[in-house]
Amino acid sequence: MAIKSITFTTPKGNVNKSPRKVSKTNKDEAEWISTGGNFTVVFEESPFANSVFIIPSGGSVCSGPPKVNADLDKPYKYTAFGPNGSTDPIIIVTK
Repeated sequence: MAIKSITFTTPKGNVNKSPRKVSKTNKDEAEWISTGGNFTVVFEESPFANSVFIIPSGGSVCSGPPKVNADLDKPYKYTAFGPNGSTDPIIIVTK
């Protein structure tokens, strides 16, 4: 298992890694990191067990591994809500 870090870079919810790839076989996890401000990540269709992740100011949250039925090589768009807006980054689940 590897942790694939994703850091919020602006209060609007911009991130430093998009798309970010996570391996289903390796049971990789996405880790969202806030260096300031509270953020919420919302997947309409999540490759993970949960579809909403709340990241506290100065903290981090891990996704858990991809679901066994997560589609490979599919772009999973999520909305990252920050203190000053939102953006739509992408996670891609690989083999």
